[in-house]
Amino acid sequence: MDRSKEIEEYIKDFRDNRKQHKRIYLNKNQKKLMEAFRRRLKDLLSRQIKEQEIQETGKIKYIYLMPLLSSGYTESYQMALGISNDKLYLDESKKQVFWYPEPLHQDIEKALEESKAILRKKFLRLEEYELLGVKRILLQDDRDVFEDSYTCMAQGCMDLLAWSAVYLEDEILFLYGNYMDKLKIVWHSGGKDNG
Repeated sequence: MDRSKEIEEYIKDFRDNRKQHKRIYLNKNQKKLMEAFRRRLKDLLSRQIKEQEIQETGKIKYIYLMPLLSSGYTESYQMALGISNDKLYLDESKKQVFWYPEPLHQDIEKALEESKAILRKKFLRLEEYELLGVKRILLQDDRDVFEDSYTCMAQGCMDLLAWSAVYLEDEILFLYGNYMDKLKIVWHSGGKDNG
């Protein structure tokens, strides 16, 4: 087994326990997350309404949330929340804002220190690149756990879409995952046709 896999395996129990606690913590903070999510989504919808008044941009089909993979390096821990018509991967057809869901990664440095302490029981010397790899694993764990929170937020924002003046497709798909990866549909709902 290569060393990176060995490191990952050695902290598996810690990671599983942390994910379980993170789910509980996010559930307790769901109202705070929902309020922040709705503010960001309202901003996107109002920007889209203004643009649709000026030019034909197509109806909104997708609302997506994508973790910024570079945010682990920059330690901004941001995500891109966006809306798009059916041409999701064309930059001119989407609007997005950056969002830092505060409860999600607030304990990442503490978790990294705890991981180091566990790993030092087996590995005498840990290289910086190995610790960066551990941090990436912990951040991905957080993102995996956050999918359920995003699904709840998607379900809880349908009133914003229903009362918005933005043009929507009949079905709106809420997507979650890494940019240019296969995005996962976490919720879908009928929209409204304003046009």
